[in-house]
Amino acid sequence: MQIQNLNLAPATLTDQCFLKYPKTQQGRISKVITKYPRVAMAVGGALFASAAAYFYYLYQNVIEIVHLGQLHWVEELAENPEAIEQIWESQCKIANYLLENPEAEIFNEGLSEDIECPPRSPRPLEAAYCSKLFPNGIPVGEWSWDQKNFFAEYGASQTLCWLGKIKRLHRSASPEEQATLDHDMQEVWADHKNRWVEMYFLKYRSERNIINQIKTFLSNNKNKSRKLVIVYGSKHDFSRFFETYFFSSYLQRTKFTKIDYAPFSSWEG
Repeated sequence: MQIQNLNLAPATLTDQCFLKYPKTQQGRISKVITKYPRVAMAVGGALFASAAAYFYYLYQNVIEIVHLGQLHWVEELAENPEAIEQIWESQCKIANYLLENPEAEIFNEGLSEDIECPPRSPRPLEAAYCSKLFPNGIPVGEWSWDQKNFFAEYGASQTLCWLGKIKRLHRSASPEEQATLDHDMQEVWADHKNRWVEMYFLKYRSERNIINQIKTFLSNNKNKSRKLVIVYGSKHDFSRFFETYFFSSYLQRTKFTKIDYAPFSSWEG
């Protein structure tokens, strides 16, 4: 059987649209388009503009999240000058990054309350000693050993907050979550047999705590910051939270980066 070539004209846009609707609706749409062509064009243009605006919004509404991997203070290293020097070097790099990015919102490891900087009431003795040690801010040249030791113990973000060099610090967990985590870590650290297995799960819990804090922060429409910084131990891995379901419900895209400021040490930071 031979098939005839009918040389049909290409289908119009209206004809293509009709293929998607029942005949009863096709007739109505055809009448509207025929009777009000300018209205139909205006509606189509408005729909196109709305779609373009929506995708532009998604493109512009990108949240940059940076994990600054730190070495931080642990009491076992208080008498270890070499370790203190390494922690100080790590915290100096973090301080430089925070000072170079003043618009960033900072989520700090171990913090159980949000703090406006400089704080008025928390830990007044440490804050007063900090001001005495750093009367001119962070040293540009040589540091004294007392300055290095203080900076290593309290960290860059806390020190900069006391000095009023950053605007605020966000907590990494609620007071209840942080207290439970600290208690469990002390118990696990005393259990030499199962220490490393249990520590893995505690690390994951602490990561989930700060992720929940960030989600709460971003769900508040008043928070317009496009850059968030997580100051947390270098051995933590937050990338898995941003590669899956994390921000899908907020119409926000994320760009996650980790900057490791502790690549020179093998001990836990």
